[in-house]
Amino acid sequence: MDHMPTTCDMSLTLWKGILCRDMPTEAMPRTSEWTWCLVRLKMLACFLASPDTQARFLRVSDLVEGFESSFGLELLSTVHWVVDRERVTSVMDTLRRTHAWSPRKHQFTERQIRIAITTLVHKRWIPELDAQ
Repeated sequence: MDHMPTTCDMSLTLWKGILCRDMPTEAMPRTSEWTWCLVRLKMLACFLASPDTQARFLRVSDLVEGFESSFGLELLSTVHWVVDRERVTSVMDTLRRTHAWSPRKHQFTERQIRIAITTLVHKRWIPELDAQ
């Protein structure tokens, strides 16, 4: 019996092409990877059925574009935390506080931190910071 597609069904169709695009067609019916991909898709589709959730997901997706590596994600999240939670108001304070966080944060160069700040400001995740 035919049924009208639910929002969850439509989301599943939308995200199938994104999350499973690298799966070879001939492998789809047989592999455990394909089965797991379908499980992930169903969970994601149901999760994204809410318009508010979709909007948040898309906002975060837009933010992390170009920062998809674990290094890039740590850089963005660290800079965001420093500006948002420690209430810094300048680029120089952000640089100092990021490096003061832990020895691990010294892996982020001044240039990389500035790029993260520019991205976060441009995409409206943090306010504009003073240059000094």
